[in-house]
Amino acid sequence: MRKVIFILTGLFILQAGLFSSANAQIKQVRIKVNGLACSFCAYGLEKKLKKVDGVGKVTISLNDGLATLNSKADQSIEFANLKALVKAAGFSATKIAVTVQGVVKKTDGFYVLAITHSEEKLIIKNNEKLNSLLSLLNGAQKTIRARGTLSQKETSNLNSHPFALSITWFEIK
Repeated sequence: MRKVIFILTGLFILQAGLFSSANAQIKQVRIKVNGLACSFCAYGLEKKLKKVDGVGKVTISLNDGLATLNSKADQSIEFANLKALVKAAGFSATKIAVTVQGVVKKTDGFYVLAITHSEEKLIIKNNEKLNSLLSLLNGAQKTIRARGTLSQKETSNLNSHPFALSITWFEIK
């Protein structure tokens, strides 16, 4: 009986290690929202955003026109339809910023950040921060945490990676 408990405990610890924060995650999403005029509007938007997969907490700032979504523990926020959801609620999303954790890889000729919990990959826009990051990584595949703005690509050759991340800050784990 002790052997069984010991083995089950070991498997539980192994599973926890495999699915811990070392996996890529969208930790936080900040959406600049135009059209928020009253607390009733904010409450309606908050209710819709709380239904998004992976969202644990939603904060709406009327003064700033900003919706902040924080992920549930060990989950990633599904961000693919956030702009459409905000639009369906009667508002417009002008800017989406994310805090994400994952591994940089070169795929299809682009550097991407693999988001394993959501099956998404973000193309990393070629800018000064990407060049600095690649220099520090020096070819190693290490986990990074990054902040930046998202944009949706409409180019046909990027169908498998429709979102691009312009990194504004990063740290290597």
